[in-house]
Amino acid sequence: MLITRSDLRLAITAGLATGFTAITPLAFGVYLPQAVLAVCTGTYGSSLSMARQRIAGTLLGGAVVVVGYGPMQGWPFPLAIAVALSLLRLLGGWLGIKGYKVGSFIVIMGWLVHNDQLASWIPLRLFWTCLGILVAMWSLRLFWPSLAIASSRSLWCTLLAGLAGDLQEAAQRLDPKPGPQATSPGGNLTPTVATVATVRSAPTHTPARFRADQLALQRRQSLLQLRRLLPEVANELGTNPQLHPLYRLLRQLDRTGSLLIGSIDGLARQPTPRQDLAALLALHQAEAEMLSYGAERLGQWILCLEQPGDLPPPPGPGESPVSWQQASSLLQDSSLDAISAERLQHLARRAFLCRQGYRAIEAMERDWRGLESRGN
Repeated sequence: MLITRSDLRLAITAGLATGFTAITPLAFGVYLPQAVLAVCTGTYGSSLSMARQRIAGTLLGGAVVVVGYGPMQGWPFPLAIAVALSLLRLLGGWLGIKGYKVGSFIVIMGWLVHNDQLASWIPLRLFWTCLGILVAMWSLRLFWPSLAIASSRSLWCTLLAGLAGDLQEAAQRLDPKPGPQATSPGGNLTPTVATVATVRSAPTHTPARFRADQLALQRRQSLLQLRRLLPEVANELGTNPQLHPLYRLLRQLDRTGSLLIGSIDGLARQPTPRQDLAALLALHQAEAEMLSYGAERLGQWILCLEQPGDLPPPPGPGESPVSWQQASSLLQDSSLDAISAERLQHLARRAFLCRQGYRAIEAMERDWRGLESRGN
């Protein structure tokens, strides 16, 4: 797409600002569209951060020009400019101001072009800058809004939908689909020679494995995008965003999403499960039901995040499958003593990954309900 909505919004806002400066009698109106172009980018949160830097840089640059131009008039020009810019840098670092670019521009322009108009140029420059920032913020709020909070919630819905699909797919891989099998005298199922040969000869790098790697990479990239958006969310939430329930909810979602991505990726790396024992069949069935339960809970989260409000309401209570609650006892079944140590490691690893995903979901919902109770 050659022209996006944000590009069109920026062009219209800057055009209207330029038209306004053309009909106003005040001088130096060019700084109004300049401020719009500098600030009206990205989301409201990132633009608000840039607006603060621009105002602070304008004030600092104007102060350096006013204070330094008179005493350093007799100095050689390169030395005076170097000292003024160094002073700007030192004061900016001391005060924690990051608007060095606009501050340096004001110092140079004030020294070279407007040295005989400083009394009027600096206040007008500050006025146009502040007005341009207000116009930019207004356009970001009202004209095709680009809000970091709304974007974050929408992206979380997309990521959670993808993770729910991944959990459901992992459950389908664990769902018992017995093939030709024989029964031992004790009632346990034993693998046929053909079944064992098929499992052992299965290639390590399959199209399914490649697809799982690509999905895991895609989920991690989405999570990184949400992490980069979090500072902009904090800007929109105002003072002390770390104490805001929504900010804490998003941080908890970040931790939960990271755990779920790791669990799903780990499950995809496990070998194809075999159902040659009754205990294995029941264990994999319990794990599959738990993963389906997790996918259903993520669907509930999406519905909650789509609801308006400062803090999305927590999902309703859910109950884990009974089979999953009894899964730990299946690992103690004596029939598992007959299988190899390598297969036991795979069983333990798969059970650990399923338990990690389950506990992440349970902890997320518990904290979510806690945030709502503290907010009330």
